[in-house]
Amino acid sequence: WKDVTVRSGGTRQVVEREGVVFIEMAPGIDKNGLKNGYDWENKVNMALGIPDITKLLGDPNVTSEIKLVHDNERTGIKSLTISPGREGQGGASFNLRMGDNSAFVYLTKGEYTLFLTAVRDRISFLIGWSD
Repeated sequence: WKDVTVRSGGTRQVVEREGVVFIEMAPGIDKNGLKNGYDWENKVNMALGIPDITKLLGDPNVTSEIKLVHDNERTGIKSLTISPGREGQGGASFNLRMGDNSAFVYLTKGEYTLFLTAVRDRISFLIGWSD
């Protein structure tokens, strides 16, 4: 975090690394065929920058697979694959991989629309157009 001065003359704290939206997912815990929560010890995360976000917003109905790959010396290769949802139902499936860990989440059409709306809402902040 760092303090920044806003137009009104006051200050506020912001994340020092601006311009990203973090996605964090955890694999489901499956015991005897029943989902029993999530394995947050093996969570995976990825920072989506403006170039990544434009790919998401460029295909809001996920008509084809969207693949984002980040290769970082410190964290290794991370990949997020967003695939079209179930035939005729819309939505999207997210598969996030980081090293040996991965997580899969399916979002309904409504949930994916909400996700895109939340990301779209943050764009002016990410590119520094608002305080």
